[in-house]
Amino acid sequence: MTLLSLSEILDRRGMAFLSLAMLMAFTGISFAAFYVMIQPTESVSKQESTQLKGVHLKSALGQLKSHLGSLPAASPLLYLVSDVEGTGCSMNLDSGSGSFQRLQGWCGPYIDSVWQSESNAFMLDGWGTAFQVEASGEQILRSCGPDRICGGANSNDDLLF
Repeated sequence: MTLLSLSEILDRRGMAFLSLAMLMAFTGISFAAFYVMIQPTESVSKQESTQLKGVHLKSALGQLKSHLGSLPAASPLLYLVSDVEGTGCSMNLDSGSGSFQRLQGWCGPYIDSVWQSESNAFMLDGWGTAFQVEASGEQILRSCGPDRICGGANSNDDLLF
């Protein structure tokens, strides 16, 4: 058996420590680069999801409005899946009316069952914030966007449909 001198033992341990330190630094840099790369992808995914939901909900709200005459003031998105007031669906049979033979009342559901699968998840944008419906004047559906704050000074990231 060969005896190692003190300097040889320290050299070997020093190399092992240096190798371990370099491996840890490389791993940390790799994780940081991966995290930076996936951040924009996640943001784009949330925006695409919101765009898809927003277009679909806007169309559904338009159908609801055509049947009811106007959107309900309170929680209009709930009316897309349920006859909240129990009005039911009927056809206008008044021949003197401008809406003769049109459906009236709640004739839904106005969104596909795919959108309803997760209770009220259809009412949330990609960032988990509830869509807002502004029924005054022209109907507007609003997503608060990435900052999750609707309107105000930071409304430039809000998505309007």
